[in-house]
Amino acid sequence: MRYEMTARENIAVGTHRLPSDLDKIRDAAGKKPGGWSDRKLAGGYEQMLGRRFEGGVDLSGGEWQKLALARAYYGRHRY
Repeated sequence: MRYEMTARENIAVGTHRLPSDLDKIRDAAGKKPGGWSDRKLAGGYEQMLGRRFEGGVDLSGGEWQKLALARAYYGRHRY
């Protein structure tokens, strides 16, 4: 699923946890296989994703999939 919100919110969406702990967000994003990184984004984890909003960037299909994997890891692990 492609959620047009920040990268941080994208990883934490669907969980009861607030996306406030960036270390936990990074940990979930870096899990293998398919680790995702914010290095290509000017705004890092605060970068708006999707073209709907001003300043938003679109990811490639593969990058969206990696972000979805990070979301799954974040949702599964108890922090």
